[in-house]
Formats: sequence, C-alpha cells, structure tokens
Amino acid sequence: KITLNIEQTQTNTVLFEMPLDVLVTTDQGTHLFVVGNGEQKETYSFEVQGQVLDVEIDPENWVLCEKTLVEETHGCPGNKPDLRNVPNPFNPATTISFSLPQRMHADLGVYDIRGRLVTSLVSESLPAGKSSFLWDGTDRNGQAVASGTYFALLRGEDLQQVRSLILVR
Repeated sequence: KITLNIEQTQTNTVLFEMPLDVLVTTDQGTHLFVVGNGEQKETYSFEVQGQVLDVEIDPENWVLCEKTLVEETHGCPGNKPDLRNVPNPFNPATTISFSLPQRMHADLGVYDIRGRLVTSLVSESLPAGKSSFLWDGTDRNGQAVASGTYFALLRGEDLQQVRSLILVR
C-alpha cells in the first residue's frame, strides 16, 4: 500500500489545481495513477500488486509545489530491507529508510560514483522494523557535496542493498 500526502505551499492564497501523475514501479510492473490536487492538503492511497520498488511523484516535473511522499512499510519480506529514499531527486536533504527483519548490526553509508565513502549515516545495532536517517548532502566533514548521483549502501548480518540518490543543487 502506498500513501501519498500532498500539501500545496504557495505564496498567494489561490490554490493551483492540476492533475498529478504518480508512477509506482513494483516487481510485477509499472503502474501510473493520476490524482487531482485541488486542495491545500490531500491524502491518497494506492493498492498495488507485488513489492514496491520505486515511487515517482510528478515524473515529468510539471507541478510547481513541494512534494512529500510518506511511505509505510509493515515488516520486511524475507531478508530484503526495502531500502528507499524520499525525495529523489532531492535538494537539500533526503530521508533514507529501510526495514530490518530482526535486530542486527547495520551499516548505512553514502558513496560517490567512484565507490568512495562520502559519509556514514549509521553503524550500530538497530531493532527489527523500520529505521530512517536523514542525509543532508554533506560529506563526513560537514562540507556540501556537488550535484550528482550517489549511492546509499546498507549492510547487515546477511543482507546488502544499494539505492541511487540524485542530488540536484
């Protein structure tokens, strides 16, 4: 189940009304949903078949408003941690989340396209279930990194998963 909360943030009092595309990719295919976002705050839920791999809000970038995706994950199928980040592309920060099937030591790092560690977000024992960490687009010294593609790498006792992160400054 995908839950989407949409809040329009504008400087004037007139709300902008326009259809909004939501592209959901699962292990069984790609699904396109179109919603109307004419209210200041709206919530939509979608049922899809298969494991959700990616969600794109407004993939063509037509909407001139802030977009936030709220994901709910209940459990973790098998040993797949369902590593995600929202928003993606992002500026200035993205939230990286995953679900662990059991308590375990986990390492979550951000790497550049050459495979060099940019920063470590966590390296500790985490409980079973969902965990989330914010990456603010900086390296381990607190310096802002350049626009580009980065990779979140999650390692656990018997699992490993990678997710691309796109930083646009």
